[in-house]
Amino acid sequence: MALALRKWGNSTAVRIPSKVLEELHWEVGEELDFPVSDDGLTSRSSKKQTIQDLFADFDGRISGQEVDWGKSVGQEVW
Repeated sequence: MALALRKWGNSTAVRIPSKVLEELHWEVGEELDFPVSDDGLTSRSSKKQTIQDLFADFDGRISGQEVDWGKSVGQEVW
């Protein structure tokens, strides 16, 4: 998704569509980190997730199916 830089008063801003905010679970007023690297600029929320946040959508059911992770690649011990 391409976003344009726009003039906002004496600053420059990027408007983030609400659909993107929903997908990222970001909220208006939330603080963001923008680390700069050789590859460019990335963004991430500076909000720390709690265990309650991580399991908020968990309905309590656990699948009893075995998962095939493929062949051993390194020095895993099975």
